[in-house]
Amino acid sequence: MIRIRSVFVFLALAAIATGCENVVPATDLPYVNHIVIRGFLNADEPIDSISVTHTLPLSVQYDPNQAAIPNAQVSITVDGRSIPLQSIGLGFFTDPLHDTVQSGKTYSIDVQWNGLHAWASTLVPNPPAIPIFQFDNIGWDTEIYRYNSYYSDTFFSFGGTLEAGIEPVTAGEAYSLVYDSIADVDSNYSEASYYIGGDLYNLYPASEVNSAGFLPIFQFESLDPRDSNYFVSAVVESYDGAYYNFIKTYNNFGNSGDIFGTGGANPQWNISGDGIGIFIGTAETRRNSTFHR
Repeated sequence: MIRIRSVFVFLALAAIATGCENVVPATDLPYVNHIVIRGFLNADEPIDSISVTHTLPLSVQYDPNQAAIPNAQVSITVDGRSIPLQSIGLGFFTDPLHDTVQSGKTYSIDVQWNGLHAWASTLVPNPPAIPIFQFDNIGWDTEIYRYNSYYSDTFFSFGGTLEAGIEPVTAGEAYSLVYDSIADVDSNYSEASYYIGGDLYNLYPASEVNSAGFLPIFQFESLDPRDSNYFVSAVVESYDGAYYNFIKTYNNFGNSGDIFGTGGANPQWNISGDGIGIFIGTAETRRNSTFHR
């Protein structure tokens, strides 16, 4: 938040003033009150958990109750229809009518509070098409683990690259393989799940489409399953391009720290007026497949 960004301002001033006796106290650092919006509209899900708060001075320890602005006037507009949101505590707002977010439509948020006014718009993407979904460069290995002189166990392991080929729908979108899992199914239909997780910040813009018209997303995985049949489930998520613009200016695609506690100098928010933050439409497609050893 602005509080954290103010820390970097303070450190910069301290570095410049090295060797001087004057120290700028935290209470004298500049403070600008901003509305802070953090909202994701997920296609085919209700409008829920839109965070609307305000910045706090550096001298005040962050408290979600103090940052919350439950009396703010918050609304979302789509197709010329205004949807008022209600506070549900700790700075979150929701649609009491549980309207379902629709792909291909533009949603706008408007927030007014204490003389401040912030707004933004986002296009909710269509679910991405994934015509290519496969493991490449698979390498297999077998390891025998001996517990004692009488009992041992055999472990199969493999490493490879999970490839998802996407057909971009809109030029400005970005895509990510955000979650994938693998289940090892034995003859008794028991199942063990492994998280081989995706990286939310590993975004691929639609502009990187290859000559075949696909946007390839790769993730190298190394697992230790104990059988030879593997059920793989992956989710590819598409984002309004404004999210890509934010991430590439947020700590150079770094993923450490809070999304608003940025180490980047000038993150590119898509909130206008007296606000900072992001308001982003998303959609996802799940692909399932079974691989055999």
